[in-house]
Amino acid sequence: MLTMLTKSIKYTSQNSVPFVRSALSSRTTRTITYHLPNELVAIHPAETREGSRLLSILPKQKPASTTKHKLYDHAKSVYTSFDTCPTKFGDFQFQDIIRLLPSGCHIVHNESKVLQARLLVRPPSAAPFEMLLLSPADDLADPNVLTRTDANGQLWRTMLRNDQVQVGDVLQLETQHQESDASTSTSTLQSVRITCIHSPWIEEDENDGVEADVEFITASPSSSPSSSPPSPPTMKDILDTYGVTPIPPYFNRDTDDSDSERYQTVFAKTYGSVAAPTASLHFSKDLLQKMEKKHLLTKCVLHVGAGTFKPVHEDGIESHEMHRESFEITKASLDSLISSLKTETPIIPVGTTSVRVLESLYWIGARTILNGTTGNNNTLGQWEPNEIIQMYSDANQYLPLPARALSSLMWEVPITVDNDFCLKGTTEICISTAAEYEFQICDALITNFHQSGSTLMDLTSAVLGGDERLLEAYDHAIANKYRFLSYGDCCYMILAK
Repeated sequence: MLTMLTKSIKYTSQNSVPFVRSALSSRTTRTITYHLPNELVAIHPAETREGSRLLSILPKQKPASTTKHKLYDHAKSVYTSFDTCPTKFGDFQFQDIIRLLPSGCHIVHNESKVLQARLLVRPPSAAPFEMLLLSPADDLADPNVLTRTDANGQLWRTMLRNDQVQVGDVLQLETQHQESDASTSTSTLQSVRITCIHSPWIEEDENDGVEADVEFITASPSSSPSSSPPSPPTMKDILDTYGVTPIPPYFNRDTDDSDSERYQTVFAKTYGSVAAPTASLHFSKDLLQKMEKKHLLTKCVLHVGAGTFKPVHEDGIESHEMHRESFEITKASLDSLISSLKTETPIIPVGTTSVRVLESLYWIGARTILNGTTGNNNTLGQWEPNEIIQMYSDANQYLPLPARALSSLMWEVPITVDNDFCLKGTTEICISTAAEYEFQICDALITNFHQSGSTLMDLTSAVLGGDERLLEAYDHAIANKYRFLSYGDCCYMILAK
């Protein structure tokens, strides 16, 4: 057994009466870890997007709900030896996801687009070091909008891999590309100024650094007297010239030309992530077209932050400080989700990022119903689902049905600058068996194999009903030489309950 848990977590049933969860008042040190052989870390993608393997993980007992029951029975019929397979694991190729899903499912993808967010900066008379953009310094700022506007004066939260920097330091951007971009509008030297240092940034096997806000200081190249003044460089101009794709640090290699295409989903649209929603990397345009003939496909956005790579606190998930990530979803997508919930259509997010959006929407909606208004407060704290449950219990009320919770969000969906109705917010939700989390929207999950000790291990443990089941699946994957992490193979898992 690969588990190194210090204590198991017990589950309690929450059914037809108002209840109070006490999971957080009786926290215990807990981290989900496993040993991953180095040779199973996929540092390059498969030859084709859909060319990866797929591990199907079905519950050992048939789920009770209608939607999960439908998924379970269909997948069971695809297995060649289901009745003689006590683990309920099935080894497939990724394109078999079409066979494993019954017709008429609702598939949700994250269409966030990865920024070329890894830059090199040089202080005066010193060696250059890495600067990674994390997010706009203002939580309410839209990174996709910022990429299209003048970079000068923009404030961004960053990771600086140097723990000797100070507020006020000016750092010059260094090009990392083989060929000079001297003809572009950013050929003039560009720099950033450190405006605030928040905290240390420590990663295993990496140089220590700090999390800090920086201000971009840009200048347009001079023009000849006979030509019109050039436009100031946008943030995208800056990142295209100086940035590279921020592949995960555990690849232990430099970014190459193929990463700019393969570490991006084929439907990526909205700039803002510093890590890809990797489960969606398995979908080619051809595979998506085939799925659209059988299923409803909708999109949401969650801008993935570098916190996704942050290991769980040494004292366990209960002491871990979750990272905040911004999300958005259109009114049309909300409408389609509400319809699917009302008709008991299975809802299957692709990737943990889509899970975080869908489940956060439920709790924000539940809070909205209780308060009578959103108050433009589309944010969700790390353990806030437990607080909302407590609020409903104190009011002697049942939690709302998922369709009603999402419908409440339609009350105040604002119009965007692109003339679309879109709900935007931020979430720090921590989905974990440590908090006895029960899913409200999702019926199954398509996801990659995750880093040992990460918060994503906790999320997938909650999907499968416990740590033991998750680690059993990882044992199987390691024994059968599956490829792991961002460029690795994939899992299809139906919720245990």
